[in-house]
Order: sequence, then C-alpha cells, then structure tokens
Amino acid sequence: MGHERVGALPRTRRWHEVIGGIADAASADGDVRELANAILENVRSRLLGIHGDAGFVASFQFLLGLALSASPAVDRTSLGELAIDLDSNPSPLKLASALGQYVADNTQSAEYAEIARKAAVDVISIWTERQTRQLSFTGEHERASEVWGSAGDGRGFCEVARLFFGKFVERYLNYFIGREASSHLANTEDRERLARQAPRNPD
Repeated sequence: MGHERVGALPRTRRWHEVIGGIADAASADGDVRELANAILENVRSRLLGIHGDAGFVASFQFLLGLALSASPAVDRTSLGELAIDLDSNPSPLKLASALGQYVADNTQSAEYAEIARKAAVDVISIWTERQTRQLSFTGEHERASEVWGSAGDGRGFCEVARLFFGKFVERYLNYFIGREASSHLANTEDRERLARQAPRNPD
C-alpha cells in the first residue's frame, strides 16, 4: 500500500475485525467494495472529531493564511502569524517548510499532525502545478502571488479545502489500511491487488 510510519493510530476491536477480512477480500474473485464501505463507516466517527486536533487545524489554517495573503481584498497585517510574505516569491518548497514549522508549533497528536501536514503539502504541490500551467497558457508571469491569487476568493478556496480534506482522508485511510494489511496479507501480490481496488481521491 506504500504506507508511511508516522506513529500509532488507534487500534480497536472493530478495526481488527474489519481489517481481518482484508485477506479474504484480496484473494476473492470479487472486489473489495463491501470491505471498503465497512472501513469508511469505522473511520467516520474519528473524522467527525478531527476538527478538534491542533495539528489538523494548524495545517488547514496555514492554507487559509496562504489564500488570504494572496487576496488583494485582505489587509495582510490583520492575519497576524497566518500572514505569508508572497512578495518575496517563495517557492513551493519554502511554503512547505513554513507549513511544517507552523504545524510543529501547534501539534497535539503527532500522528494526525503529520498526516494533515502531508495533505497540506499535497495541496500546495497540486495547486501550484495547476495554476502554473494556467498562467503559462495565458502568458502571465508565474509568481507566488499570481499562483495563489485565485485561492483567495470563495470559489478558489472551496477547491483548496476540497483538496485538503480529500487528501487527508486518502492519507489517513492508506496509512491505517496499509499498516493492518501488512500483518494480514501473506504476500506482495495480495497487497498490490488491494491497493488497486482501494478507493482514491481524484486530484
């Protein structure tokens, strides 16, 4: 599954029962839709409370600060520590580094903070790539302020938020399922089959 070790997420009897069915689902002739639905149901309660996790909130706040800092309608001084100097034309790598520091300073659960941080990095990368292509097509100069300018309006930030929540859920599920699959599936072939059938969030 390509999961990454970021720490221990909650283990419950219900999760063990669901993940225990992975071996059968992966080796069966059918797909794993029923199993995937059960997994999504199990994770729903945690996602409903994730808004209270400091690291998750910090990751989303950083993206909000980035979008508002690019908006000409917003007084950047009113953003406080969320203000980002886009006039210095920071690269996506520098933005990701600043994000990492902001999340590190506002972390409650290291595990969820890391997953949320990586989801926000995904958003920075995807948004930059999309906007760079669009700006190149129109012949505009590709500066950070232009790249993030459209994220500052309602429509743009809705897309930023959609990407963030989608990537967070995808990374959360991939981590949890991948960790459990490693202990339940006997070989690489079964793990790869599960990975191919697992639901993914489109960019």
